Amino acid sequence: MKMLKATLREITKELKLDIKAFDIPYERIEPNLLLDLNRYNSKSTISEHISKVDWNHPKKKEIEKQFAKELQEKLCVILPYLEKNSDSRLNLLLKFQGPFCKVEILKTYKHLLRKEKGIYLFYNKKTLEPLYVGLTTTLGYKRFMSYFSITTGNCMYNGQGTTVRVNHCINEFLNQGNSIGLAIIPMSNSSKEDIYKEERRLITKFIDNKSFWNINR
Repeated sequence: MKMLKATLREITKELKLDIKAFDIPYERIEPNLLLDLNRYNSKSTISEHISKVDWNHPKKKEIEKQFAKELQEKLCVILPYLEKNSDSRLNLLLKFQGPFCKVEILKTYKHLLRKEKGIYLFYNKKTLEPLYVGLTTTLGYKRFMSYFSITTGNCMYNGQGTTVRVNHCINEFLNQGNSIGLAIIPMSNSSKEDIYKEERRLITKFIDNKSFWNINR
């Protein structure tokens, strides 16, 4: 990670954290984006989508009942149709619809992040306090980068709820006039257990902060 400057060294000292964190610069953030359902290319049918939803999910039986005639319709067809006709049944297939934001970081840093593992965090640039702490133990910082752009698949009932929620939190945070920072704590030579322990240590330290996103308040 030689290309990254340890710009968070001062921050970690002020927060009394014995870590060396690195800023990830971003080019721009596009806020207040809504899903473009016309760009969703999934060939799965409504029936196939339902089969992937947890059997105990409260919406499952309602979806089956409301879509009795369209269960074999492809999602890439039915979702734009429902949106165009302001059909309330769209809410049964999509758990979230926005607004979201899109974060663009330099390709150089994306390349570096694919090779690392460790802790990642979003932080308030004014107060220097972490807003969200996560970890990745394999596949580089792929999980970290998944928060930067939300897809329709993320927003389905069997999608990535945490990814969508955190991205929405970022968008709200920016709309309140705040500035967000992206940072990582590389732990390339650490075991999965050590990475988990470090994540828990940081979460425990900031869990009482009202603006901390690791708790779905």
